[in-house]
Amino acid sequence: MKGQKLDEFAFILLAGIIFIAIIVLTLPPAVESKPVVNPRKIVLNGLNGTSRGVSLEIIGNNTNISLSADGEIAKFVDFSDNYFDVFIKKNVLIYFDLPNRVGKFLGNIYVNYKGGKIKIPVEVNVVSSKEKILSFSEIGPFDPFILEYGENEKILRNETQFEISRGFFGSKIKAISAEINNLNKVEKIVLKFEVIESNKLGDLIIRYNGNVIYKGKPSLGIVELEIPLNKIVNIEFDCEKPSYQFWTSTYYKLKNVRLIEKLKTNAIKTFNFTLSNDQISNFDHFKIALYFDSSQSKGRSLLEIKVNGKVVYEGRPHTIYEEIEFSKDIFGNPIYLSKENKIEFKILEQGKWVVKSWSFYVYYLS
Repeated sequence: MKGQKLDEFAFILLAGIIFIAIIVLTLPPAVESKPVVNPRKIVLNGLNGTSRGVSLEIIGNNTNISLSADGEIAKFVDFSDNYFDVFIKKNVLIYFDLPNRVGKFLGNIYVNYKGGKIKIPVEVNVVSSKEKILSFSEIGPFDPFILEYGENEKILRNETQFEISRGFFGSKIKAISAEINNLNKVEKIVLKFEVIESNKLGDLIIRYNGNVIYKGKPSLGIVELEIPLNKIVNIEFDCEKPSYQFWTSTYYKLKNVRLIEKLKTNAIKTFNFTLSNDQISNFDHFKIALYFDSSQSKGRSLLEIKVNGKVVYEGRPHTIYEEIEFSKDIFGNPIYLSKENKIEFKILEQGKWVVKSWSFYVYYLS
């Protein structure tokens, strides 16, 4: 009787497993939600034999997305990434290597996802350089700015070498102090020293304005500590006595003990700017006009300009006015543009540039 009940239970269990397997096998595959893409249509004007780039934004939570193209454009289109997952948002660059043949080329780009695909119609108008007609728009306006490069640190105190010690019958400590002028121009204060010898019987202790900021047994070598900003800085070097060796003392020998003032720098200035879809799709080149205050600028220091991380200019501008035009980076690579972009100015060597005004223009095919 007991064996019969076990057989019935086994039969019911097996039937349940088979039922679950049938359900799993017959369920339709999971369909992911449709992602959002931008732009939904691409119209691109460009010169024959040139390369262009368009940024494609995909928003959603999808796996195994792929990109493909058909029509006349399929022969000269490529993607910076393919077969990827999207978590919230992803940007992919679409490359167009425009043919030498002039004319209109049509096709589609597809964003393929689980459960469907999104079609993006594409129209590429290839024109000869002899026929191009340009429109331009001023980007901005932007504020004037100053770029300055110089010594960004100042040594407030410098102790060549000293020894501190502490035992059951005596101690030797060391104190240094400094006053910080123009606190608003200081980024941070650094205490830097080198441990050249120690028996490590107790911890090295460093106090800042009476508070312990370091306690430990440093290895031989350089130690660097950031000190809180304050107008008056008092540093005290001390150490613990040995735990039980009453006949000896803990000691640390330090050299090149420096209290360093790190100054704020204005070597880089960054501005954000936006472009329309028309300006992106039909982009030809940028132009920057810089007006310098020659009475306040110092030297003709090397200046670097980047757009979206690409170096588009590196040189020594004239001290009063400089006009810079570019369509690619300094290595001949295309600049990839989107609605939100960034331009960065950086001074690369000692000197000062005072830009009292500047203009920024985008030129694009009409």
